[in-house]
Amino acid sequence: MAFNSLADFNLDVLTKEEETSVINISLDLIEVWKNQPRNFIDPQEITDLANSIKNYEQLSPIIVRSHPEKTDKYLIVAGEKRYWASKEAGCEIIEAKVKDFNDIQAFEIALIENRQRSKLNLIDDTLATLNLIELTTKENQETIVTYLHRIGNKKITDVPIDFIESVEDIFSRTSEISINTFVKKRLRLLKLPNFILDPIKRGDMSDYCVPMIAKLASSDENLAKEIVERVVKENWNRDKIKEEIKKLISNKKPVMKAENFDDIKSDFKKVYSKVLRSSKISSDSKKQRKLQKIIQEMESLL
Repeated sequence: MAFNSLADFNLDVLTKEEETSVINISLDLIEVWKNQPRNFIDPQEITDLANSIKNYEQLSPIIVRSHPEKTDKYLIVAGEKRYWASKEAGCEIIEAKVKDFNDIQAFEIALIENRQRSKLNLIDDTLATLNLIELTTKENQETIVTYLHRIGNKKITDVPIDFIESVEDIFSRTSEISINTFVKKRLRLLKLPNFILDPIKRGDMSDYCVPMIAKLASSDENLAKEIVERVVKENWNRDKIKEEIKKLISNKKPVMKAENFDDIKSDFKKVYSKVLRSSKISSDSKKQRKLQKIIQEMESLL
């Protein structure tokens, strides 16, 4: 099944179009698909949902498909949180709709469903998009990234036409951003240091922090690490991050490296030697006054 755009997708639409009935399936027969777009689920979310299920029962069925390798088993397409919450709530069965999806269709539905129900962080979203392109085009991710950069740089003559068509089709159906935006703003996220990526993946830090902290990390990684630790610990919002970064930068005194100071001493000795030998200074009172001012400025540093 395909959708013309992200706005067209809705779990209720799936139900109406195919009139899939809801059935009860034993939780023991269901497995979590390893290719789920979301790499981290907050345990507290599961606990809260489990309490809701205990009090109000399951609000909506999950979507599964037949396991391609195990008879009478199922893989989750959409609804992993409800699956774990039902287990935590002590349920033995769960309401589900069984769909006849292949890997590509299942991943596409899972990606869109995750974006709509609970926003994916930018890292998971970027990786999931690359995984969907990989499933669809059968290219490895290194090649995919190379081709995407060529498309972003308008060098499409160096990219197979079938790859371009597949990627355009994927973005038109599943994404609210363009290919160019994905290339310029999303792919570079994957090159960030782990001390920035890991808290975002764990849900400890919002992805709106990325641009500010990434910019800081490019010039002062230690200061960026300090900011990340405090963002996670104190749960700073966007304005607080801006304020603290500005404050820390202004209060931070640059430290002169030993090898750089040795260079300065060497340069000073050379200039000093030239001054002693210069007839231009000894015969020019104006230059002597300038030199005197420089000497006074140097003394003020001591």
